[in-house]
Amino acid sequence: MRAWPGLLLLLWTGALQARPDIFLSRDWEPDFQVRRGTRLRADTLDVARAPRESQVFTCLLNLSDLQLRRCDAPLAASAGADSLGPGGCYRAEYEISLELFSGEGRRRRSEASRYQHETLTLESSRADELAPRRWHRFQVELKPGRYSWWVEFQDLQSRRHVRREGRFRVLDLEREEQALSALWLLAEADSLDPDPLRSAPFVEERGGAHPTELIVYYEVWSRRAVTSTLSSLIIDRRERERHRRGIERAWPAGVTRNLLRVPLRDLGSGEYLVELSLDGKEREGRRLRRERAAWRAPGEEGEVDEELARRRRARFSVRWSGEPSDPVDLDRAVEQLRYILPPKRFRDLQEAPMSRRKALFDEFWDSVDPDSSTEANELMAEYYRRAEFADRRFSWSRFAGWRSDRGRIYMINGDPDQVERGGGGMDEPAWERWSYESNGREYLFIDRQGFGDYQLALDQGL
Repeated sequence: MRAWPGLLLLLWTGALQARPDIFLSRDWEPDFQVRRGTRLRADTLDVARAPRESQVFTCLLNLSDLQLRRCDAPLAASAGADSLGPGGCYRAEYEISLELFSGEGRRRRSEASRYQHETLTLESSRADELAPRRWHRFQVELKPGRYSWWVEFQDLQSRRHVRREGRFRVLDLEREEQALSALWLLAEADSLDPDPLRSAPFVEERGGAHPTELIVYYEVWSRRAVTSTLSSLIIDRRERERHRRGIERAWPAGVTRNLLRVPLRDLGSGEYLVELSLDGKEREGRRLRRERAAWRAPGEEGEVDEELARRRRARFSVRWSGEPSDPVDLDRAVEQLRYILPPKRFRDLQEAPMSRRKALFDEFWDSVDPDSSTEANELMAEYYRRAEFADRRFSWSRFAGWRSDRGRIYMINGDPDQVERGGGGMDEPAWERWSYESNGREYLFIDRQGFGDYQLALDQGL
């Protein structure tokens, strides 16, 4: 390594350590995801009448993140599942709540709420005997308009909680002749009787089996029998087309339930955008601007216009087992170098023309490749693995996790050797203290506002 040896040696040393990933232990917030889909609820007596959009929120929980306690032990017991030994009865208990709001600022008001309490009992302390994931669904009827939502998960054994939030719009379909439902991404579905409420959601799997195809469930409503073209498109973060298909078919009056199956064998690890549209005809320049805007607004649907009822999109990720996490979006990958590049070199790379930027990017990583005899750049793969992990674990509201204080420290230092957590009550904000024995550093993060934005409050030597 010839450039900035101190910092890059720290990165590489962290990459070589074989300790288990502490962020997957019970000291960290669960891997909790929320997806939104819609069902088109039509009047069966009058198929020409415009349907209502029924909103369905799917909450995905990784059950291995739950805290297990003996069934006969008090909830306040401090012993973790790993210390309980084999045999006996064990319990996990958690709650999920959904809140929906209309309006903004002072005019914001609650429109609906849902709540679910769950208790799981098993005859062993081994969490891997539980199914890998469980999903809970909440169905809500809302009038057309703009809404925001938040979903909160709380593990009642450990008192750990996490919140997810976002915005959406319920469409008014009265002026439409034909409309699509929001897309459901599924891992399995019955072709003869497709029902997303009874089907497993599509979830990327790390280190395990991955679905061989993406199944997109969608509903089409037509005011009258009509023939139109359904177009499907998949693009990656570089805005390259990875799939395109157009099918002309006759749609009967009313609501039809449909499946689109897309093989995943040609897609590498990365993030993708899938879009379905009915007779969508656009200029290429407008399409490109829209696709770029879609990537800039994670977790939020595009602005509603006349075509949105006939065009829907959703995101998904593919992570093949054993495949390294390499950057797929050059602009984003360059931005993430701000933590390890000297300011002048970082500015030069940012301001370089696109034709030159990729060459400078490759030149930098080639200069710090720890083993040039191998095809892969292990240091680059480790750095962008950390960036990707920071996005999954430290994102809050609509802000990328790698930009947060915790994300920055994690990307530079890797997994801490020790983590302490506390606070979170009415009188004390939640806090986390990370300790690194390898470089003798300690970092304190405090969530002063209570929204998950943990800010760095202390950086000192041990």
